[in-house]
Amino acid sequence: MSDDESDHASGDALSASDDSPAKPEPKSKAKRAKKRLNYPSDIPRLTKKGKGTYAVGFGPLPDGIDWSALETPVLKEQCAMRDMPQSGKREEIVQRLTDYKEKDFSALAARTDVVGVHKSATGERRRTAWQQDASSLFQKNLAKANADRMYLLKWFDESMGGKHAARFNIYSESKNTYSVLIDKAIRCDCPAAKFNPRQACKHAIFVLALVLRVQPPLLFQTSFIKEDLADILEPVLGPPDQKLIMPADRNHLAGDDCPMCFRSPDDGSTTLQCTACGAHIHQRCFNHYCVFECPRDNFRCALCLQPWTQPGTWGQKGIDIKNAAIAEAEAAEKAAAKEAKKSLGKIRKN
Repeated sequence: MSDDESDHASGDALSASDDSPAKPEPKSKAKRAKKRLNYPSDIPRLTKKGKGTYAVGFGPLPDGIDWSALETPVLKEQCAMRDMPQSGKREEIVQRLTDYKEKDFSALAARTDVVGVHKSATGERRRTAWQQDASSLFQKNLAKANADRMYLLKWFDESMGGKHAARFNIYSESKNTYSVLIDKAIRCDCPAAKFNPRQACKHAIFVLALVLRVQPPLLFQTSFIKEDLADILEPVLGPPDQKLIMPADRNHLAGDDCPMCFRSPDDGSTTLQCTACGAHIHQRCFNHYCVFECPRDNFRCALCLQPWTQPGTWGQKGIDIKNAAIAEAEAAEKAAAKEAKKSLGKIRKN
């Protein structure tokens, strides 16, 4: 190529580059200022709580105040400072903060037969490390155990060799029955426990938290020593060398709660009362009990085991009727919402 041709080509390339549109400069992203929450000015905020240390004016509010008077964002931040879930309705968050109590390890420290938290006085070591706080997965499974309806069908004393152990058969609304073993290791035959055997599943937590009423810090341990099992199971089983006949002792487990789901009978659900012993049980819980424990429609009370004399449709038929009523109510609710949306659309058009 000659010099003239090269100059001409370079000129064309230069003119082409001059005509091309310039690339726009990237816009600077302005940082959004974090909105300061509206905290009450008359309540001083703490600078020390648990293991946390906070700057003046940025710490948690003291326990025992009227949480219902505060705004929802403030309530959620206070839950986060206490390592509690922030989800749920405002009323649930207020109740969560009202019921909150600092973890108290004094009872555990006062046990004379325990040397520390990792091993017992006899030198028995815990199979897994001591859990100082509940893990996020435990909290998630605990929420599931409180939200999902589960029922205690049977339980068996498996104590031997001077050591407590018990097995609990649990039925869930997913129509599955699982077996939970409370021993030095916590075991359940559900898929979640098989996938993650080092963490208690919702069925095991249901047994520990609702049936046996185990309190923190034992509640969120992943293994137990002999003294732990004595604390947890001896109030239910008695000494390990005296096995109990379990079905007749359901009332001892439940107390004033429903003897199937171990929740309060006053939770808004329909309840029944046995004419023989006066016990209260949720209607849905009683129907599930009848399916598993009352063959040939020989219905009886889950507590006193006396014949059930109340007129009604029980067992699987009762469950089917209730499920049909729930499905019908949900369908009616959806239809009403659809009709309301349709009417709103017509109003907007007009």
